[in-house]
Amino acid sequence: MASEDIEISVRGRNVRVLGIRVGERTVFIRPGWLRVAEIKDAAWLEDDASADPEACIAGLRGAKLSADLFTFSQKPPDVIPRYPYFMEWDNVAGISTTNLSEWWERRIPQETRKNVRRAVKRGVVVRDVELSDSFLNGIVEINNESPVRQGRRFWHYGKSLAEVCRHSPASLQAFALRQAAGECTAREGSRDV
Repeated sequence: MASEDIEISVRGRNVRVLGIRVGERTVFIRPGWLRVAEIKDAAWLEDDASADPEACIAGLRGAKLSADLFTFSQKPPDVIPRYPYFMEWDNVAGISTTNLSEWWERRIPQETRKNVRRAVKRGVVVRDVELSDSFLNGIVEINNESPVRQGRRFWHYGKSLAEVCRHSPASLQAFALRQAAGECTAREGSRDV
């Protein structure tokens, strides 16, 4: 098992930790008094990150990394526990979308569509936007408006566009890579409200 130095975000701050490669996954130990091992970016992986937890546990033991706990989760809609380990249920709010018109016409309730139309009448701009540098710069500007949100330090305050892309979902990272290659074909079903 080859170990590597990886960067994770802990309470909005970048921290470098030791990770090991187990198959196509990187397993790392989150810093703290309770050493919790987890699969890096498990929530953003297309396939099921929990496909082989035994291999991850064996990899941790083989690399002589001591962890008090190893956590992993099954992706929805897989709700039947597949492994004989202790488990805790968690709530997930997830939607499946294929395109904007399908989502707008079939997935959201009529009341939501009505509220959006009312907002438009009151002057709110609602439009389908390209995932572009100007869109991402707008997100960065909103993040940098105030260092405090709801009485707490705002994690994303002061971050640059590069940092936002680095710690964002795979779709934004893929967009940033395509931008670097001069290709602007990414499209997201986001709303500019």
